[in-house]
Amino acid sequence: MEQDTQFELGTAVGRSQAFAVIANKCSAAQAESMHRIHESQTYKSTGLSWEDFCIQHFGLSRRRVDEIIQRLEEFGTTYFQLCDLVRISPEDYRRLAPSVAGETLDIGGESIPIAPENAARIRQAVATLKSGPVQPNLRSLLRRTDSWIADAAALHGDSGVRDLIASTLQKLTALERAPAA
Repeated sequence: MEQDTQFELGTAVGRSQAFAVIANKCSAAQAESMHRIHESQTYKSTGLSWEDFCIQHFGLSRRRVDEIIQRLEEFGTTYFQLCDLVRISPEDYRRLAPSVAGETLDIGGESIPIAPENAARIRQAVATLKSGPVQPNLRSLLRRTDSWIADAAALHGDSGVRDLIASTLQKLTALERAPAA
């Protein structure tokens, strides 16, 4: 059993190091690998603290790795895919989040897939969004709602999902009953 854990840890660390070498293409996968190692606590089998493990095996401070994991948990992999194409801070991503649906960026009713071949269009769209207010539209809202529902379904066994759904239904009911603006 211990040997299996060591092998699994070695494989995960190797993946993470390989992702770091080709970081512009795999930062989302690298973040997922870091998250998996942290959550499973397999790093403990090395006898190292999380802080020392991060430095020795990821080549990053614990604080930096924790930031990466936190961004993955908050934003998902799409954030990292977008970061591969354009410099964007977490604060700017939060502003852009209403325009992100799945792996696309919705700008003025147009959906641009977040992919290297669209990098120039995405940079231009991000610059536009960063400089002005984001205008929500029904198409973008529907895509984000579908994405949110898929995420909630994936976490369906989690005890907090029922509370989240109940809270969301209350807010939607209040919105439905509110007079139109």
